[in-house]
Amino acid sequence: MANRDLQLRVRLSHDYMTDYAVQTSVDAERERLSKKLREFRGDVLSRGFDIENVLSDIITHLLYINRPRYESETDDEFRFHLQCTGFIRDDFLENRSFGFGRKITLAKKILDWIPKRLRHGIDLPEKLLDYALSWRNSLAHDRIEFTTTEGNSLVATLKQHNKHGKTSDRQLTDDQIKIVTDELERCYVACCELEGRLRTRYGDARPKSA
Repeated sequence: MANRDLQLRVRLSHDYMTDYAVQTSVDAERERLSKKLREFRGDVLSRGFDIENVLSDIITHLLYINRPRYESETDDEFRFHLQCTGFIRDDFLENRSFGFGRKITLAKKILDWIPKRLRHGIDLPEKLLDYALSWRNSLAHDRIEFTTTEGNSLVATLKQHNKHGKTSDRQLTDDQIKIVTDELERCYVACCELEGRLRTRYGDARPKSA
């Protein structure tokens, strides 16, 4: 029986064995890289939503500069102010139709409207926000393709689509992944620091009564 089994086996050529070994190696690398990129995509999307949520708080503070109660203000007037802030934050800004990009645009416009003497210390990390928006949107909607080079190494490419419908390729190397992760973390920290300053800042610009 053993001899019969040996006769039925096909001898594999050296080249075939080499190709098989290479293919096995590429498949293993693809599985490793796929797992890494799934985690990377999840991290970018999660941190992007974190940044967007903090930005909602920043916008709410900027609209009111976290104002204190005015002199001679009644309880009803102050309660109405609190209700307005709650609506802006919890209903308007949290509406999914009012997305990340629109929030960034709104925050920039509000900063342009605020008088210079009230803007001291308010530095919106605009470039970091635009960077975070670009990567979050890209990893949420664009696809990742795997290709092999002449040396049989595996390359992951993100097929990015811009607003004009054009596609650009960006390789997702380990270095690129680290850069994106670090930049999004920088953006999140900068937004949290700004939100913390605004939360404790009072900017009542109305003249006090004599």
